[in-house]
Amino acid sequence: MKKIIILITYISLCFNIYGSGITNKQQADKFIANYCIELVNGISNTKRRAETKIKNNNMKGFLEESSWIAGLADVYSKLCK
Repeated sequence: MKKIIILITYISLCFNIYGSGITNKQQADKFIANYCIELVNGISNTKRRAETKIKNNNMKGFLEESSWIAGLADVYSKLCK
């Protein structure tokens, strides 16, 4: 849950910092497309970490990484189409 709150805060900051310079739909679409790519990269990297943790029988670590993946996937499903 803590990671999801951090993710939401990060997204809000990104929109506040980068969003202020966006003045049209084309720029907004480009920003969202790049952000969605970063979300997919985050999911991919976290998946690799989760796989390593499960191979090492670290169930707690695996579950933590899995919840992070779930949070990123949720944001992706709502933001990226």
